[in-house]
Amino acid sequence: MSGLAFRRGMTFVSFLTCCAALALLLAALSTQYWIVGRAHRTIQSPKPNYSDGHIHFGLFYGRKNLNVGYGWRPADINVVEILNKDRTFMSYGLWIGTIGSVCSAIFFAVISAVFALVNTATTPIEAITGIAGLYVWNCFALASNLAAVVTWGIQYHLKLRHNILPTEDRMNLWDSEGFAVLGYSFWFVVGAAIIHILNVVLIFLGSHQSHRDHHKTLKPIKEEKSNGAIMLY
Repeated sequence: MSGLAFRRGMTFVSFLTCCAALALLLAALSTQYWIVGRAHRTIQSPKPNYSDGHIHFGLFYGRKNLNVGYGWRPADINVVEILNKDRTFMSYGLWIGTIGSVCSAIFFAVISAVFALVNTATTPIEAITGIAGLYVWNCFALASNLAAVVTWGIQYHLKLRHNILPTEDRMNLWDSEGFAVLGYSFWFVVGAAIIHILNVVLIFLGSHQSHRDHHKTLKPIKEEKSNGAIMLY
């Protein structure tokens, strides 16, 4: 396989992996499992063995199921509404930062996929749309993913590992201290970040092989010219 064909093959694989990263990010934004946890009451319920609760929510919505001994009572969670009522529930700045970072990562994943497809079909003249651009867009996407991971990780350590319950449930003596973990929606973003690291490696391998083959084809031409000059002499 020639260097050009190999490079275009690698950029096409990069296009496919960008699509995979985009799918993960869209799933992370729309699903409701950025945080998952349990809860219990701090006083003895009528049926102690049945006092239990399950909570999960994403960046916008979630669901809770609480049981004090009379059966499970499911209810929807509106994160925006909770934040408007209780700014101590989560850090508003970190919440906005996470949403903005995920949206930014989606944008750069789309740009990376588009230019990967362009480089598969043609060889762009401008650097920003060529191989150099693929490095730039994938690095921007990676940085955005890492920003989302960091902001939500800080959110978890500062707020959510201590409480994932709305004010009304805490007033009803429910507690979730130490029962919350990061859900799969969060790990989708981590997966997208890993994909963009892989993309950078694929682009490097493709461009490096193409560059090496280009030098191999130039060397015999130079030697032929040297031999011709010697014979002429």
